[in-house]
Amino acid sequence: MASQYSFSRHETFPLRLAWLKKAVDAIEDSTIFQSDFAIAKFGVGKNMVRSIRHWSLATGVIEADPSSDERNALRASDLGKYLLGKKGVDPYCEDAATLWLLHWLLCRSPARATLWHFVFGYWRGGGIELRSL
Repeated sequence: MASQYSFSRHETFPLRLAWLKKAVDAIEDSTIFQSDFAIAKFGVGKNMVRSIRHWSLATGVIEADPSSDERNALRASDLGKYLLGKKGVDPYCEDAATLWLLHWLLCRSPARATLWHFVFGYWRGGGIELRSL
């Protein structure tokens, strides 16, 4: 079981697949998510920038960069480059297999996506009754 849980790092924004491609493309600057330029780079507001960072880390298309001297530096993961990079095999997430893979990656980690992990990994639907009106 993870010692850290995460419930709101997505800033209430659902995962948008186009964001993952944007994150992988923008991560050439390893500190893009900490800069004020991120709002202009992504073309979204400050909360959405945090959401893009969260979903990209949760799905594993970007990761911490241990080789950088910068604090909180990130880089595209090997998977992120393979799927969504400049010569990626499915940069727009059109293949159902890519969607399944991203879903599995999202659900595997209780530290990054706690609710997804427990709902799809442990919850069996008990306790909720759906009644027709």
